[in-house]
Amino acid sequence: MNFDLTDEQRGLIEVTRELLERQSSVEAARALIDGPAGYDQQLWHKGAELGWPALAILEADGGLGQQIIEWALVAVELGRGLASTPFLPTAVVADAVTRSTVEGRAELLSALASGAQTAT
Repeated sequence: MNFDLTDEQRGLIEVTRELLERQSSVEAARALIDGPAGYDQQLWHKGAELGWPALAILEADGGLGQQIIEWALVAVELGRGLASTPFLPTAVVADAVTRSTVEGRAELLSALASGAQTAT
């Protein structure tokens, strides 16, 4: 079994790390704790442009249909960068909605994949 990362996975780590080095810091995370949103909306928007919330959503549902490894690579970098984002709850809810038959499922998954909607 080969456990080496693919070029695409290394690229995902690299662009995520570069964004976080520019946008996230301990001071920024502390300032956000008492803020109205509770997370860095600008950083989340940029992460959504990179496809973070779409990673765990199937392509048929408007996501990128990636494997859990890509999701984990981004999660590790977000932790490393002390990034305050709704990545984890959004991914968990997206997974739950993907497995459900709830009314409005397609619209909700599309909104989560684009980053227009977050979850808690």
